[in-house]
Amino acid sequence: MQEALSRYADYLKARGYSPCTIKLYLDDTKKFITWLLNEKGVQRLQDVTQDLLRQYQNKIYAQKRMKDGLPLSLSMKSLKILALKNFFGFLARKHEILYNPARDLEAPRQRKDRLRDVLKEREVQKMLEAACGKTPLDVRNRAILELFYSTGIRNSELRHLALGDIDLERQEVRIRHGKGYFGEKERVIPMGRLATAWIGEYVLASRPTLVKNTQTDCLFVSSTGRKLTIDTPDDLVKKYACFAGIKKKVRTHMLRHSFATHLLRHGADIRHVQAMLGHESLDSTKIYTKVEITDLKRVHKRTHPRERR
Repeated sequence: MQEALSRYADYLKARGYSPCTIKLYLDDTKKFITWLLNEKGVQRLQDVTQDLLRQYQNKIYAQKRMKDGLPLSLSMKSLKILALKNFFGFLARKHEILYNPARDLEAPRQRKDRLRDVLKEREVQKMLEAACGKTPLDVRNRAILELFYSTGIRNSELRHLALGDIDLERQEVRIRHGKGYFGEKERVIPMGRLATAWIGEYVLASRPTLVKNTQTDCLFVSSTGRKLTIDTPDDLVKKYACFAGIKKKVRTHMLRHSFATHLLRHGADIRHVQAMLGHESLDSTKIYTKVEITDLKRVHKRTHPRERR
């Protein structure tokens, strides 16, 4: 089983999966194998059946988050099941098992036509203004928030940015570790003038103080000069949303949703937004064209004959 896991890891790297996705897939697959060995006494992957996988699927559905005891999110359940489907699909393609027992395993899916909650423009403004400190970490935090909202990049994309990916003169940022295979998702996107100004201040004055003697080319670093952890950007967004008095459950992806929604609301072409977000399919971007009920009420009040008096 360990040898199969090692070959699977090599396969994921060759397919161009991001380091974060590889770690998540391998961690979930290892947990499944541990469950097989310790709770079911199954010693060979060839002996895994559809019934065993359904039992483990039920176990996933019943899991709680360790930090607060709440049920796993739909996306996390889906990721854990997709990790198994991908693993057994790999084994079947490499003829290491006779048939794929995970072929009919279904992962829960969220409705793609349903846009998650977004921030209003004034809420984003309040959150950005809440990051008003002057210490090196404060400047870093403001630069991170400004970059998220100015470009709509993902958490993982921001954490993988290197110093050389930022062009302050051209006001551009290169995303070299986007979502997708074989580096096809590399893209260059514009930064707004305010984001550029804050990043410039961070790079010139704050980052050298944080890095000290640490050797790293990461753009954004921790207080000890190391690469940011996966949770740091979300924690920052959550903190400053709280400071701004925003009651919504704000995370980095909500800033991405807000970025796209606000651009389209102000007349941006959907294909330009698609390019900036790094969506392969236009269908993934069309979700942001769904108008909110508040917009509909505003149009109704302004244009309906019975309301115009």
